[in-house]
Amino acid sequence: MQETTVKNASDNKAVSGEFAVAPYARYYAGKANVKFFGQLSIPMGWGTNKSGDTKTGITERYGVALSPGVVFFPNSKVGVEFSVSGLHYEYSSDKPKNGTKVEVNQFGLDANFLKPSIGINFYL
Repeated sequence: MQETTVKNASDNKAVSGEFAVAPYARYYAGKANVKFFGQLSIPMGWGTNKSGDTKTGITERYGVALSPGVVFFPNSKVGVEFSVSGLHYEYSSDKPKNGTKVEVNQFGLDANFLKPSIGINFYL
């Protein structure tokens, strides 16, 4: 859950909140304790915008992303991984209560090997 709060000049508090989930599936390929993987994720988010105590609109976003990476398994329960952003698509919409609906479609390839994600996963 993400929430952003902003105060404007009239001391009216603007709040934007979002609930987001991003389920994913991976395919591992390789031998021994170093494996390459491809990850397919489906990020989704739903939220509201408020000004003071008044709801001013709702937002939603949906997407799909395909990302490559490599993981090192020092043992069967721990994996140290390096991955980069890959091919992605995202649709988002903002529906203000008293305004025009804004829809945005974004598509891109962000395979920047100079900006990897590094993580540690624990496996059951």
